[in-house]
Amino acid sequence: MSEAKSIKKSLNKRRRILDIEGNTGVRVCPEVEKEFSHVSHYLDYSHPGFGLFFFLPFRVALSIYLPVAAASGFVYFKILKAMSSKAQTGFEQMVGEEAVVIEDLDPEGKVEIMDEIWKARSNGKKFPKGRKVKVSGVQGLVLIVEDPEEKRNSAKG
Repeated sequence: MSEAKSIKKSLNKRRRILDIEGNTGVRVCPEVEKEFSHVSHYLDYSHPGFGLFFFLPFRVALSIYLPVAAASGFVYFKILKAMSSKAQTGFEQMVGEEAVVIEDLDPEGKVEIMDEIWKARSNGKKFPKGRKVKVSGVQGLVLIVEDPEEKRNSAKG
């Protein structure tokens, strides 16, 4: 048999297995569905990647499909985790963190937080150099700080 006839025979065989529907995708023809009815309820033919099972031997298709599905699931999990995690940079991360006063706050001065020096303002209280303060907010490029002990005492009482 010539190579052209072999290819034509192979294509005809695949056309019998699949019904090609314009833009709606690939649907298994009724003859094949009857033949595989005992497993058809496990298969979602509209799922991307299932076309592999009709064009390749089952073991080859499965050995391709499972690692790709596992990798996709892993990436999806990482994306969801990153989207739901707390901000890692910027002002949002600094709120609630402790900073060290490096220039007396009376009520303005400078603090060091995350190896950076920031202007800071307290709510009227004085804090000496070396004292730890808690960042409660941000106004422009100035951190608003408060006494961390004050919050703990009010939470206890």
